[in-house]
Amino acid sequence: MTNGFEEFRRLVKKGIEENLTPSIIPRVSLDELTEETTLGDLDLDSITIYGAFMPIEERYGLEIPDDYLNDKEISLGKIWNYVRERI
Repeated sequence: MTNGFEEFRRLVKKGIEENLTPSIIPRVSLDELTEETTLGDLDLDSITIYGAFMPIEERYGLEIPDDYLNDKEISLGKIWNYVRERI
């Protein structure tokens, strides 16, 4: 994990943990998130997905487009690249 992805991953994990409800269990261990992990791999509802990226948006002062957050095939690496290009 390079180019700041570790901090990005930590913030996504924090956002997911803060927005999980007892009935939602991520399909992937939050400790094993990689640049290849897709939103579909996480198998979270849309509210939890949006909440997962709130710490990113707050930390970097930007908004991740809805089309990214609604795309189950998009990887964390692609979202990180979007963020990295704008900070």
